[in-house]
Amino acid sequence: EILIGLVGSEMCIETALGAFLPREYISDAALRISAYKDLAAVRTLKEADNLLRAWEDRFGPAPETVRHLLDSHKIKILASHANISMVEISGQRLMLTRNGDFILLSNKFPRLASAAPADKLRETLDMLKNI
Repeated sequence: EILIGLVGSEMCIETALGAFLPREYISDAALRISAYKDLAAVRTLKEADNLLRAWEDRFGPAPETVRHLLDSHKIKILASHANISMVEISGQRLMLTRNGDFILLSNKFPRLASAAPADKLRETLDMLKNI
């Protein structure tokens, strides 16, 4: 369902969940590109929260796709800080890879309680904060 992994030195996101800046939110293409550049420069959770506030001040309340984009980026930040090269959510399983090995809890993949993809993102964020 959701895959966040390392490609070269960059983390990439693959998800069926909409995680982007929609044209309806930021209509000007140059501003949207600038917003993506601002997001790419974010290195901490606090910076991500500040960026969301700045976007909402400028463009109004963020739609779900923007929140998913920021949650995915926060997962990338936390994974990077924990030397996790891949985060994959498949069904209820959270599969984390570090140094080519899966991170297991009691010899099992961590389980997510949430069923909705957006809730799985938030639950993954919470789990990564404790690794």
